[in-house]
Amino acid sequence: MFDKKIIKVSTDCLSFVDIDGLLDIQKKSFSFVLSINEYSVLFKDDPRKTLKPINLFFVDENGKKYSCFNCIIGFKFSSNVAFTCSSIDLILENVFSPVEDILVDEVTLQTSFPKSNSLICYIENINFDYNESITINIKKSVSKESNRLIISASSKSKINYKKLDNYAFYTLELLFLLFGCMPKIENFSVKIETDIIGIHINLVDKYYQNLKNGSTTACLIDITKDIFTKELLEKFIKFRKNTLILYDMFMITVNSSNYLEIKNSTYVQLLE
Repeated sequence: MFDKKIIKVSTDCLSFVDIDGLLDIQKKSFSFVLSINEYSVLFKDDPRKTLKPINLFFVDENGKKYSCFNCIIGFKFSSNVAFTCSSIDLILENVFSPVEDILVDEVTLQTSFPKSNSLICYIENINFDYNESITINIKKSVSKESNRLIISASSKSKINYKKLDNYAFYTLELLFLLFGCMPKIENFSVKIETDIIGIHINLVDKYYQNLKNGSTTACLIDITKDIFTKELLEKFIKFRKNTLILYDMFMITVNSSNYLEIKNSTYVQLLE
């Protein structure tokens, strides 16, 4: 499901070399083989030199584009050069970008709760202007297959996606506090005009869903548009900036699988 057959590779988004390889988005790894001559054409360097982390750009068999940043690669020489990748910091799906600081119109987090979970019932669709340029939108989608909560932050003018996604993740973190557990992040994407760009990164522990240690049957409060307001989000963002690592540790502890005694000890330390 996650293996994409890749047929072209480039280091500059301009000149490409044909390949026959695989890109695993979930594991953030790839593999392909080049001839010695193709290696020299692609990297424009002596193949005996050790490669540093590098950005690579792929095209799959369906013509979809992938930008992979800070790839840590290994290679094995024989008659050809076999490449493998042990780490990719970031994958942008459906775009070639020489840098990861792309300008976007909207950031969207698609999250979910299990069908057996009733937390989705305690929230209504919410939309408000956070400031003159940023709008926050929370929309639930309930079906026979899933209970999804879609969180988005949009800007009236194009903005660096890293700045815009802060608003989406702050919204998620506040919902976590109100729900008592973390929704599962299924998809992270940005919108540039009409194009949807998939963002694939390794999420830190604080965003993992662990319902065994969270509330699964009741919410701490009904989350309505009168509760989840611009003013509440403003106060929460100010609180987050003041607490920094403390709140991160709180989230990690809540979502961890540690013994109850260890978790409670950590809560006491955080309060102190």
